[in-house]
Amino acid sequence: MPDLRRDPIVGRWVIISTERNARPHDFVPVHAARPLAASLCPFCPGQERLTPKEIMAYRPQPLEPNGPNWTVRVVPNKFPALQVEGGLDREGLGLYDRMNGIGAHEVIIETPSHTDSLADMPTKRIEDGLWAYRDRMIDLKKDFKTAVFTKEGKPLPKNFLHHVLMLNNSKPSVSCEGEPLFFAGAGLEMTETRFPDGYGVKLAKDDHLMSIVAFYHGAPITKDVMASFTMYMAPQGAPIKDMDVYQVGVNIVCFSKFSQRGPDQTDEGIEITTGVQVHKAPLKFRMDGCVKFAYPHGHDELLMIGLDNITKKQTLLRTVPDVTQDGTFLEFQPHQVYKDPQGFPVTKADDYEMVMVHHHPLQKDTAQHGMGNYLLYMTPGACPATVHTSLTK
Repeated sequence: MPDLRRDPIVGRWVIISTERNARPHDFVPVHAARPLAASLCPFCPGQERLTPKEIMAYRPQPLEPNGPNWTVRVVPNKFPALQVEGGLDREGLGLYDRMNGIGAHEVIIETPSHTDSLADMPTKRIEDGLWAYRDRMIDLKKDFKTAVFTKEGKPLPKNFLHHVLMLNNSKPSVSCEGEPLFFAGAGLEMTETRFPDGYGVKLAKDDHLMSIVAFYHGAPITKDVMASFTMYMAPQGAPIKDMDVYQVGVNIVCFSKFSQRGPDQTDEGIEITTGVQVHKAPLKFRMDGCVKFAYPHGHDELLMIGLDNITKKQTLLRTVPDVTQDGTFLEFQPHQVYKDPQGFPVTKADDYEMVMVHHHPLQKDTAQHGMGNYLLYMTPGACPATVHTSLTK
């Protein structure tokens, strides 16, 4: 059963719909639109058998339903975010409100040619589409509040995978004094990350673990919000080398220091305005160690994040996102995770700096909150000695 959950701050409701996992290619990122052959498209005339039975259709002449020769067609969503049958069962959960996701989720096919844009469609075709909105809203308002939305432009991922945090309350953090160990996170397109072979975070059977994910999310109500986490456990007796976990970023990453954030910072990051924005922050490590794994995280037009050793004048990490043909920055992906059993050293004695660069297009005058940080997995002490092989005989 889907959930409707309410953001208590602004009163916005979010749909939590785990049932939509059944859709194919949910987490495949779409980087460029490609035309779909009419023989494969369920929204093209002649392919009516590929959709649920129609609710309504406009046809020039009266014909049997679920056939071709239509100008506008309305069908139930094959993978609905809401469920028609059932009771709302609204309840309060402490600060939060939830109720069952009861409602209708329909698809209005506004034109037999889905390559047409609004600017290309004849006036009569646009008029038919607006009448379809009206007819369905009048019918549905008997039972539900209604909202009409459309998808236009570059396709988005069908699901929004919210970031999930894993904490071990039985082990103290090495980067945030007085806090439990934050040892893992998950986000969009980061489902294939792995530790270097032979390394991992050791857990005891009596450890108290906690997973944190927002009860609601600021995504539009037309998006699905999902949270999932998978831990791979090594076989008993496997020789696993323990790793410590360090959080580093330009904006404050320690929960206990959130109150120290500046006026341009929120829990979503640092406020960025138009143009190129460069943010830096000094960093001191509280342990000597060897970084074997660095999981980057960033959003909102992040151009680059980096970690520099100022004392030795070395750039240790520099991560940039992939970019689409239209210049859109994508989320970090598995191939951008630093993963090396040899690793690189960090020390308490040296001075370090985190760097974060954003580029906010000039035509977008609304400020955003950008973020960029690393989750570093490191072993205590020095890195393994590098063996140099002579190239001469």
